[in-house]
Amino acid sequence: MPTRRWPLPVFASHVVLPAWLLLPVLVIGYAVADAALRPHVAWAAHVGGFLVGALVGLPLRRWSAPAWHDALEEGRRARLERS
Repeated sequence: MPTRRWPLPVFASHVVLPAWLLLPVLVIGYAVADAALRPHVAWAAHVGGFLVGALVGLPLRRWSAPAWHDALEEGRRARLERS
């Protein structure tokens, strides 16, 4: 769902970002913080897992979502626009 919009609370307001932008920023931010706080963890293995997951996920982008998912996303989008 790379086009799904996610509200991100920033100070007193919400910034809505697409998932393809927000999620990698969060994952990388958490990884850097974790590597700084726990240096004994094999961070290279986590980076490798992230890269393999990205490579596996690229072909999956061509698959279309099922119809029930599209209906749920429309309802979610409508709720976000009302708020």
